[in-house]
Amino acid sequence: MKEKTGKWLIGIFALFLASASYANSAFEQGWQAYRDNDYSRALALWLPLAEQGHAMSQNNVALIYLISEDGNQDFPEAVRWFRSAAEQGNLSAQTSLGSLYAQGLGLEQDYNQAFDWFYRAASNGSAQAQYNLGRMYAEGLAVSQDDMKAMRWYRRAAEQGHRKSELEVTELMKQGRGMKRVPYAKDTRWSKFG
Repeated sequence: MKEKTGKWLIGIFALFLASASYANSAFEQGWQAYRDNDYSRALALWLPLAEQGHAMSQNNVALIYLISEDGNQDFPEAVRWFRSAAEQGNLSAQTSLGSLYAQGLGLEQDYNQAFDWFYRAASNGSAQAQYNLGRMYAEGLAVSQDDMKAMRWYRRAAEQGHRKSELEVTELMKQGRGMKRVPYAKDTRWSKFG
């Protein structure tokens, strides 16, 4: 009996490895098709994986529905797949879903929802989401306008090399915004040079 159970477990494990290998192979082939701008082929390779719950494939299927110019563009489907991946913790999908809410693409514009999705991704290290939160604070979208908080989020993204955030940090600093102000005190040591 023990021998049969062992063979059965080995068989299941082998089947699992084979399906994982197939998933990785199909996923990589999908990337190659995507890089070749063959969105229909990429969609055909990723969609079965997405339907099985593979978060990266769900995110990528959503991207195809969002950007495709060969008849596959479908904003509601993009939203559906981004949401599926975002709910599994995919940072790219969370950021993209936030962007769709902010722009009102495929759903009603909702800055509160945009903020929530950006915050989830930003809290887990997404530089793009951190930048987006910085913009929301800088512009007062869904939150009170707050240069200090905008600067904090821009800096987090800039520390990861996010170029737009680096520029925003520089601009806020030039304008003297987003920083604690130190009261001016006249230095009397220089008064004799008048």
